[in-house]
Amino acid sequence: MHSNSAYFLLAVTQSGNSMLEDFNVRVLYDKLEDQNLHLAAQMAKHEEDMRGFYERMCKQNDDLKKVIHVNPLNVLFKYY
Repeated sequence: MHSNSAYFLLAVTQSGNSMLEDFNVRVLYDKLEDQNLHLAAQMAKHEEDMRGFYERMCKQNDDLKKVIHVNPLNVLFKYY
């Protein structure tokens, strides 16, 4: 079983340096920057989703506390 880097090295040795002619550090950094921006956007979306989930959970928790505070447990369970 070959890793991706092994296949890359095999391809380079078979075809010479022709694969690397269009590759340079600027292209590498551009690709890394694109990935970084995409990842940052995904993380921001995830953070927004988690904040919304947390806020909804807190509101439901507060609502439940109000229900329990207004109706003590002995009143809630007297019919069971």
